[in-house]
Order: sequence, then C-alpha cells, then structure tokens
Amino acid sequence: MPFGADAWKTKLHREAISIRELLFLWAVEHVHLPALPHQASYVRREGHSTPSAEDLARLIEKMGFARLPYPRYSLLFEREGAAARLYRPPDSPHFNLRVGMQRPKELERFQMLIEDNTDLRKSPF
Repeated sequence: MPFGADAWKTKLHREAISIRELLFLWAVEHVHLPALPHQASYVRREGHSTPSAEDLARLIEKMGFARLPYPRYSLLFEREGAAARLYRPPDSPHFNLRVGMQRPKELERFQMLIEDNTDLRKSPF
C-alpha cells in the first residue's frame, strides 16, 4: 500500500467487501489451507465457457463440501480433511479457487472433476 501525500492518486483496489469478510478469507488462506499438505489453485480463463462462481459453488457442494455461512460474497467451503476458498474480488467478474486436502488421492479426484466439468485453468502459483 503506498503511503504519502499523493497516495490517493495511485490505483488502489479493494480486496474484500468488508473487513469481516477479509478476516475470514485471511484465516482460511493463511491458517487453515497451509495446514493441508496437498493443494491446488485454479483461475478463470478469459474467453472460455467457465461457469459462474455460483455454478462452481454448486459443483463444489455436490462433491461433499459444506458452504460456510460467512462470507457471503467470496465463498468458503470445508469437509473433513479438506477446505476450499473461492475468492471473488469486488467489482470484478473474475474469481480464483484454492483447495487443500489431507490425502493426495482426494485432491486428484477433485482435480479430475473440476477439469472435466469446468474450463478452469490450473494456476502456476
């Protein structure tokens, strides 16, 4: 974040729609997901038939994940031995998905289902 008298002139952007949502997202990103040894990230591809975030959320729920009641804009999911974070930046149609699991076979199955049912691209990060 830039500091100084002219800091407001730079292109700042919001990370979340509220401080409460930001704290929930931060906790999953920096506390819960790092505790899971097997992880993958996906990003929405430009110009492809990638489903909306709501469609992706329904697919994740069909895989046995429970949607956490908060946050409401970006979405968090969990099940035994696994967690997922579907981040949607405010004022942007894009989203990214990060998932972590205890067992590598579960992650492989999740990846196959995501790749077979969506046009998401695996993130290099």
